[in-house]
Amino acid sequence: MPGKWDTSTKRLVGENPEHFIRWLVPGAKFEGKAKAKPLNLNDREIEADALYEIVLYGILCLVHIEFQSYYDETMAQRMWQYNALSTLSYNLPTYSFVIYLRKCEVPEP
Repeated sequence: MPGKWDTSTKRLVGENPEHFIRWLVPGAKFEGKAKAKPLNLNDREIEADALYEIVLYGILCLVHIEFQSYYDETMAQRMWQYNALSTLSYNLPTYSFVIYLRKCEVPEP
């Protein structure tokens, strides 16, 4: 079940994703929302908060954004899973970002 932040943050980035892309990946050209493909791992569906196609240095890539409202010790592993699944599913390099919505202690990347 989606958290209380999911709908509003997805709507926020969905209203103008180009702004988020310019902020996260300077120099990237926004191409649009990535075509829907289910990302499944061990029969459980994994749904990214936001997944967009960009062109960076002439190469088609993906930008994956996850919004997090609190510290989660499994976040690094989850981000790695999302990144690997989207890279393999779309056969495109993927840049993953987590945006924390509240101030919290997070480990170094």
